[in-house]
Amino acid sequence: MIYVRKSEFLSTGFTHKGVTLIELLLVISIFLIVGVTSGSIASNFLVRNNLQNKVNEVVSTLRTAQLNSISSKGDSRWGVTATTDDIILFRGDSYASRDPTYDEKFSIPKSVTVTSFEVAFNKLTGNPNQVLTVILSNNIGESYTVSLNEVGIVDLN
Repeated sequence: MIYVRKSEFLSTGFTHKGVTLIELLLVISIFLIVGVTSGSIASNFLVRNNLQNKVNEVVSTLRTAQLNSISSKGDSRWGVTATTDDIILFRGDSYASRDPTYDEKFSIPKSVTVTSFEVAFNKLTGNPNQVLTVILSNNIGESYTVSLNEVGIVDLN
């Protein structure tokens, strides 16, 4: 007859079926660390993306207003204005005297700040009524400068 000690049998032949509290806590802590890290990275990505989108929108809207004015679309001047909440493409000599049925509004997210401006372009020449510098920034310290010179060239810095 072979005698096997009870401790040897348990250490070699018994398999553990279940999860201990320590294992469960370890898995939960790993998920929390990964979640918090990816959450902050995703948040910064969205803020940066919002800023880049608004910069492209300002440049595109300025160029659209200029092209509409050059082609005398609607036999009118076109312009762009920015408030704290919106970027607006308008038809008319100024925002105050515009025809609101032609307005195209683009909202500005709360994480992005745009300096207020208004500019209108002359028919046929496309020259702006003023030289313009617009600063767009976000709440994590990034900023871009969009410039419009006297002949209507849009520059991004």
